[in-house]
Amino acid sequence: MIKRLSYIWRTLATGISFFLFGLGSLAIGVLSAIFIAPLPITNARKQIWVRAFIRSGCAFFVVVMRTMGLLSLSVRRSSTGQVVGHIIVANHPTLLDAVFLIAEFNNVCCIVKQGLWRNPLTVIVVSLAGYIPNSSEQLVELAEKKLKAGENILIFPEGTRSKSGDEQLQFKRGAANIAIVTSSPILPVLIQCSPPTLQKGEKWYQVPGSPPRFTLMIGSAINISDCIDISRPRTVQYRHLTRYLKAYYQEKICRDKDVYAEKAGY
Repeated sequence: MIKRLSYIWRTLATGISFFLFGLGSLAIGVLSAIFIAPLPITNARKQIWVRAFIRSGCAFFVVVMRTMGLLSLSVRRSSTGQVVGHIIVANHPTLLDAVFLIAEFNNVCCIVKQGLWRNPLTVIVVSLAGYIPNSSEQLVELAEKKLKAGENILIFPEGTRSKSGDEQLQFKRGAANIAIVTSSPILPVLIQCSPPTLQKGEKWYQVPGSPPRFTLMIGSAINISDCIDISRPRTVQYRHLTRYLKAYYQEKICRDKDVYAEKAGY
């Protein structure tokens, strides 16, 4: 009976939290359009303000979900230094991944779906935030400019969320292309969620039997010269770096899955 009530509450609270997320996103859009866009200040200053709003909104959303008992979150860092001019690369198991990462890191430039630029409710926010559309022909050039300015680029090499039960990651070359062209360090983040939830193909109301435990494991920065031969042609470098990143995540996901299973007594 208690488990049943808990499940009902978490389903209801999940709906409430996503409603609040939508409301908060709308509020950020309205504030940006009415109060920030018309200001006689530089686009760079507007970008800082809008990103600060977005980060604060994501952090608040995480606090709400934790307070409601919908999830737990722990962050483990290999180093405590500032993250400046890095390509933040992460696997993508759940719908909440970007929220966690934006809340965790400062000055994040996201590579977002082109559809956000066609949506009248989001175009102003993504424009003022200086985000990059994923279909842009100048994606690498835009990313290079932002990395040189000290911004951090957030990218999910899978391009979309992992499917339920799919343990074979399918990495695209976007992250590798940017890293090799810009010679920027890669900051790998491994996202684990147990039990799984909000994967691709799942509805928001399909909550797991117990509150999911999220873990963000932030590794040490990877310099591309330490993992591939940068004297090879770029096309070869792209392929080798993509293969390296896929193997990096595949190994850690399989290892940590075994650890979770052992702790849970599976």
